[in-house]
Amino acid sequence: MKNVVLLAEERTGKIKPNVLRSSGLTPGVMYHEGNSISIQIVTKDLLNIIKKEGQSAIFDLSYKDKKNQVFIKELQKDPITQELLHVDLQPIAMDETMKVSVPINIEGQHQVESKGGIIQRQIREIEIEAFPRDIPKSIDVDISNLNIGENLLVGDLQVANEITVLSNPEEVILIISEPSMEAEEVDTEEVEVVEEVQQEEE
Repeated sequence: MKNVVLLAEERTGKIKPNVLRSSGLTPGVMYHEGNSISIQIVTKDLLNIIKKEGQSAIFDLSYKDKKNQVFIKELQKDPITQELLHVDLQPIAMDETMKVSVPINIEGQHQVESKGGIIQRQIREIEIEAFPRDIPKSIDVDISNLNIGENLLVGDLQVANEITVLSNPEEVILIISEPSMEAEEVDTEEVEVVEEVQQEEE
């Protein structure tokens, strides 16, 4: 994200994390030269970057009048409310490759479901290596041509030449399965029960 600078302030242990969050700040850590620095960032600004650039976003961070390019190394969210709980930031060098996890964005789900297929996700992100400028927001893949009984592997993904996929190419991303026999039996039983009730009423 160009021309966007987030301001980070030093965080002390005097204020509890839940108090920070209630005041619109996200606690975090910035790693620098082998040290970890406790920081706090305005949650609204951080969410704005994540929304536009994804969870592997690279941006400028201003801390004590010094500006560093950083990326989101780890982002912790509440599993229920999705509230930001904590963020880990790592300074980067634009002329060095880096290893990051990037989400897989699935397209064409409606076409698969219209054919009766059930999409079973196995993984939701893969690990890649690339220069910071080449790291995508997500890896997009269209599954509209997949049929029941087929699957999608990491090795099936199409990525730019500048990106090296580190995840196992044989790892399964998703499987297209047919509705389970148990579900069909339940549906059949429900129909039979309804028919019996109707007959009794008659």
